[in-house]
Amino acid sequence: MARRSVLLIAVNLALAAMLVVLLVIHQREKIVTRKYQLPAMSTWAALVFHGADDRCEAARAVAAREFAAVTRIANVFDPESELSRLNLAQPTPEAPFQCSPELAEILALADDAWRASGGAFDITVKPLMELWGFHRAADGVPDAGAIAACLETVGWGKCVRFDRETGQIAFLRPGVKLDLGGIAKGWAVDRACDAIQSETGMDSGLVNLGGNIRVLPQPPPGREAHRVGITDPADPAAIAGEFDLASGATASSGDYRRGIDIDGVRYSHIIDPQTGYPAGLAGDTVIAPDAATADWLSTALCVNPELEPPEGCAAVLFDHNRRWRLIVSGSSIGFSKLSMDGVSTAR
Repeated sequence: MARRSVLLIAVNLALAAMLVVLLVIHQREKIVTRKYQLPAMSTWAALVFHGADDRCEAARAVAAREFAAVTRIANVFDPESELSRLNLAQPTPEAPFQCSPELAEILALADDAWRASGGAFDITVKPLMELWGFHRAADGVPDAGAIAACLETVGWGKCVRFDRETGQIAFLRPGVKLDLGGIAKGWAVDRACDAIQSETGMDSGLVNLGGNIRVLPQPPPGREAHRVGITDPADPAAIAGEFDLASGATASSGDYRRGIDIDGVRYSHIIDPQTGYPAGLAGDTVIAPDAATADWLSTALCVNPELEPPEGCAAVLFDHNRRWRLIVSGSSIGFSKLSMDGVSTAR
């Protein structure tokens, strides 16, 4: 009887072990790679997730929801967005505009970016964008007098009063208008990634919104990092280089994206808020801990290529002769294995 009991126990243990193995195999078989594309914020989002099929679909839905939420807040072309209502209200210190918590959050990020960039990144640049024709058909190069007059309404420090604690904002001069185009997509990517992880548990993949990319904490199956291409500003359809991105985010800017041609001359859509003229750098690719920082920093470096990036950031800068140089700030940066083919190093 004792031997029979021992045998039964052994058989049960063996069956239990087999069941565990089968469960592990089943769980592994459930890991799939899903790729999605969806329109968002006047561009396209590309999503890649590695995980259970239902979790991938849930992550896609969360990303779409967050992109729609940011659009309702920050779309400067939608007259019903909160940002458009703020610009239309022209709030004064006596009658400030009460921001939603979400708008106040991105305005605080823009304030931080303005300070960190020494004014190279400035969301009050919208009047200059309109003057140059980036928000309408260009009539020609603005004359110096028109630019000087427009600069009177540009400058976060002199034209805006923003209270982080109350979320209230006021314009100190008439005609001030805000444009969050240099940070909103990065912020949307951060919101999407944070919500995806907290709500679905998805931890492997990436979110790409119009070139604003952030990777989730775990690498793709069988790899140590995501391989990311660097756009060649001289030929946007080509790749100038590649790097591995294990953590954080990346973004690119340059005159090849949304510039305009006036009398046969190409002008960058990135305006220097201090001079009123288009930025001179051909383009850049930035690596940063989060997508909002990568977004605004890629804009700021086009305005001021000598800007020292914040700690934990790096950038590849291109001039108009297809020469590049790498700048790195700090050591805890999530990229490696940079490879630059077909472009020369700037001296």
